[in-house]
Amino acid sequence: MTDVAFATLARKHWNAVIRVAYCLAGNSRTAVKAATEAFLRVRDERGSFQEPLRLALYRNVIDRVLSCPSMRDDLHEIVADLDDVDRMAFILRFIEGLPDAHAAAMLHVSPDQFRRSSNRLFVGMAERRLLRKSARSRINAPFLRSASCARRESC
Repeated sequence: MTDVAFATLARKHWNAVIRVAYCLAGNSRTAVKAATEAFLRVRDERGSFQEPLRLALYRNVIDRVLSCPSMRDDLHEIVADLDDVDRMAFILRFIEGLPDAHAAAMLHVSPDQFRRSSNRLFVGMAERRLLRKSARSRINAPFLRSASCARRESC
């Protein structure tokens, strides 16, 4: 990938990827580090992805944030235990705000399956008593930061 192509890719997708990283990490240092590593991996291995580029970036940044040793609280364990489709469905629906039909098509699942998958994080949180009943109805991007008990300053 040329430097110009990489710069164009980064400008197009940076905000979305950093938003996901920050929602999971809870601090900007870890988020920027994870997002940068995800972009560099995509740059170095561009031909190996068989999915939309934005999903490949999301998968990479999620893996990077969850592999950080300081990310070991209940919420991050729940996210780590979800399968890939459930994680992507949650991000596309609640963080990106994509319409169900569009996001389901991106993941190659039915809209009903997409809705079930996107809600599995809430089920895990409810099982561990991390979610109040009213919190689910007012979900937004800062939710992941506030649900974590402690702020993490670095990996």
